[in-house]
Amino acid sequence: MEDLANVDFSLLTQTLGVLTLLLIVDVLLGAASAFAGGSFKWEYLYAVGRTKGLVLFQVAVLMFASSLTSIGNFTLVGLEVDPFILLATPLGGSLALSLLASIKDNIGKSDTTAPQGVAPVEVKTPPDKT
Repeated sequence: MEDLANVDFSLLTQTLGVLTLLLIVDVLLGAASAFAGGSFKWEYLYAVGRTKGLVLFQVAVLMFASSLTSIGNFTLVGLEVDPFILLATPLGGSLALSLLASIKDNIGKSDTTAPQGVAPVEVKTPPDKT
């Protein structure tokens, strides 16, 4: 067992830095695109925060737990690898791919009605579906 002074947070800070930068670029480009199209609504920023921001927070928690548990030994419980990093990696990867797709969609966007991946807030249910 190592002491807490030897905990390595480099992977955590690099990953969260890249994901945060991608999220900021995505929000700025999406907001600019919506402003240009005259369809900007503050609810969209809230929706992006509640969806992509929540996933970023979940990745941060899992990677922080992975950093702290690097001082432990999971072979004692029958695991060869850190379970937290196994959960954080695909979650962070899918968030990064989603953000990159959204950024690509926001550059030169022809449909400026809503940010990519976020449904409009005031969607009315068709009469035949009620």
